[in-house]
Amino acid sequence: MILITGASGHLGHAIADQLLPKLADGEKLVVSSRSPEKLSHFKALGVEVRAADFDDKNSLIKAFKGVNKVLLISGHAPNAHRIQQHKNAVSAAVLAGTQHVAYTSFFNAVPESRFLFAEVHAKTEALLKSSGLTYTIFRNAWYADLFTEGIEQILAQAKLEASAGEGKINSIPRAEIAAAIAEVLSTDKFGNSTLELTGPETFSYAEVADWLSEAYQKDIKYMNVNPEQVRKLYGGDSPFGFEIQGIISSYEAMQANEYDEVSDDFEKIMGRKPMSVKAFIQQQSRQSNVAG
Repeated sequence: MILITGASGHLGHAIADQLLPKLADGEKLVVSSRSPEKLSHFKALGVEVRAADFDDKNSLIKAFKGVNKVLLISGHAPNAHRIQQHKNAVSAAVLAGTQHVAYTSFFNAVPESRFLFAEVHAKTEALLKSSGLTYTIFRNAWYADLFTEGIEQILAQAKLEASAGEGKINSIPRAEIAAAIAEVLSTDKFGNSTLELTGPETFSYAEVADWLSEAYQKDIKYMNVNPEQVRKLYGGDSPFGFEIQGIISSYEAMQANEYDEVSDDFEKIMGRKPMSVKAFIQQQSRQSNVAG
């Protein structure tokens, strides 16, 4: 039995959808959320839905009962809170008799990273490795989806604003990450492994602006802004101050070229290269009603 936490989120939902047709005969998928009513899509497909709240260890133990493999999708909270949530989840997995926990970490999840949330992932990875459980860690790169989320505003202003300087980064579509994770969960391979899921190349934000220009047929310029401008772009400190500080710190990491590296782990899993960010942007432009 395989359980996916946070299945009401974009990534968890996509992984569950891709995993369902891959299940071996007799294998069962369970999905969980602290808001199980949001999982009606899966219930309609005959998938068991369980309530699980990272802040409630007993709910996690109950949710993990009878489950051999858990995909722990990283929570959403300030660092200290999220680390405690992940401690609850790993401890619950041990107490429930789970054998294998997979975790959605982040690329370059090392304590010395400038990225604020790298601390969460580094500490969770260490926790898993010392738990006695079989683990699989997915160090996911930046979602390519982020480059087209605000496309209407980007086109209206004819500019892509960020604070990445000339730093090079790697990125991969969320759907590609979901495909690779679903493939791994459907097998017994990659136990006690750390897998880096990146796109096939690194690039700068200026290159992204060029790809957007080509795909949407409008001249888009990359505008490098300072951290305070980033803070204003995302609405100041309230109500999600920790998120905004995370964004600012991510740009600091980009400027330091912390993400100027690619991995072939996706190809090892899927037997093909992942979609490039340029191809993803072109795909999104074809599927969109937005015009430049």
